[in-house]
Amino acid sequence: MEQFTPVQLNLEQPRTVWVALLPVHVPKLEGTRWLAIQLNASSFEQATEVDYFHQCL
Repeated sequence: MEQFTPVQLNLEQPRTVWVALLPVHVPKLEGTRWLAIQLNASSFEQATEVDYFHQCL
């Protein structure tokens, strides 16, 4: 797994999340997709929240 990078969110109450970006290929779709995984801790083992987002290029 890629290393997670801490990102500071400047909200009413500042929050740090950890994010990794991964290029993925889906055989039945054209182009590369980017998957962002966001955790509320620096590793899967410590995280209690996991979110993901994808982007088509």
